[in-house]
Amino acid sequence: MLGNKIIYKKVIQYLKVLLFIAIILELVFFPSFSTFLGCVMEFLVLYGFSYFISEKYIIFTPFSFITLLTLFLYRYLPLFGTLFDLHPITYGFQNPNETFIYETITFYIILLSYYFSFSKSNNLLKNLLHKYSFYEISLKQIWILGILGMIARLNNFSLGDEFKTGDISGKFFQGFVFIRYSPLILFFPKLLNLKQNIKNYHILYFYFILLNILEIASNSRENILGPILTVSLLALINFFYFGLNKKINYFKLSIIFVLCIVGFGLLSLFSDAMLAVRGIRGDINKSALFQSTIDYAFSNENVKNARNKKNEKLINYIDDWDETYLNNFILNRYANLRISDETIYYANKIGFGDKKMLIDLFNKVIDLLPSPIANLIFTDHNKDLRKYSRGDFLSNRIEYPSYLVTNITGDGLATFGYSFFLILLIVFFFYFKLVNTFVFISGKSILISPISLILIYFIFGFSRNGNGIYDQIAFILRTFWEKVLIYLFLNNAIKKILN
Repeated sequence: MLGNKIIYKKVIQYLKVLLFIAIILELVFFPSFSTFLGCVMEFLVLYGFSYFISEKYIIFTPFSFITLLTLFLYRYLPLFGTLFDLHPITYGFQNPNETFIYETITFYIILLSYYFSFSKSNNLLKNLLHKYSFYEISLKQIWILGILGMIARLNNFSLGDEFKTGDISGKFFQGFVFIRYSPLILFFPKLLNLKQNIKNYHILYFYFILLNILEIASNSRENILGPILTVSLLALINFFYFGLNKKINYFKLSIIFVLCIVGFGLLSLFSDAMLAVRGIRGDINKSALFQSTIDYAFSNENVKNARNKKNEKLINYIDDWDETYLNNFILNRYANLRISDETIYYANKIGFGDKKMLIDLFNKVIDLLPSPIANLIFTDHNKDLRKYSRGDFLSNRIEYPSYLVTNITGDGLATFGYSFFLILLIVFFFYFKLVNTFVFISGKSILISPISLILIYFIFGFSRNGNGIYDQIAFILRTFWEKVLIYLFLNNAIKKILN
């Protein structure tokens, strides 16, 4: 698409100009060798990513590109976010030079994995999935999937979202929760080549609003971003394939822009409120928790207190875990480079290639097996002993776990030493190969699996800070197959019932 090619070139140019201005400001107001290294990282990351901003890669592997986009923004946005907060890019860092060097190496290795995994042709797995209607869906199927996902979500609310090992009922419904986003695809029906016309858009808008209300009630800052970012990412995928609408309605565009500003402002407000009421979420039901969140969000005194907390002094890593970096809560989730610095600090503290970290990773991988199989192979294996995150283990907080997030670079170096970079290349190669199965080449047409559009928010946020390289390993060994099988089972069962 000629129009898109021109736009991609313009995007690269704007990214370069913005970075050039930001680098000048950074070096003028915060001159140091460390900030210089940070600027070098920013330049190299943009240079590497720019190579893949082309139709060839985006059209044939859009969801792998979305993953790359996340990884790029994680390293590109910190300079802008910290400047906006009047801080250097090294704000709160304790080993900035190592962080910038290792993060640059990590990014380029993942780029290599993406390059080697790229292919324009279908493989055996794609052909097999195609036989089972993996790339097909109807309007009725979409709505039924969405309703099933919503029921599963409400059921998990009644259980408190926490399941004990062996809780088959709770985990059964948990497996369906992700499909609650299915109807949001209908905002961009061209992506699915739907034969039926969508007549009742007001029902779709109502469903979207209902989803947002439920996500606020979940008291999860990640969940409240789900519906809005899902629609935004679907719009991006729609642009990849169909370009911009030539008949632009500037009035509607202005309304959308204003709504986005108001929407993200409200999300920030609810984010602060969720943190404030999080301590009581285990003691009250979801309805009461939702009401408490709303009450706190619109209380001027409490909002003021929450904003004041953002200006508190930074905590030294040796004293406590501290993720303070960017004031904007959305940027702080997707561009918090300080977590990389903190993770590398703890990796240095325990030593690269720590045996305990490796054993813990091995045990967590074994935990991916169903309990009966894990117990059969390893007689003394107990999943309940590992109800903590990799960040908790790395920082020696497993007795009182806080489910701290960790960065893939620091976690990998602490676990494997420098051999981590080779392991990273292999792991992301297979990760991209699996994600690429979401697109099927049919002659001159491209078919997109509905599940990839349902999971677009999951894919976008998947490679940010979490459980280190364990997240990618878990995706390859279990998460991908589990979600695909659940989707195939439900989609084909619904199809049979409707026919």
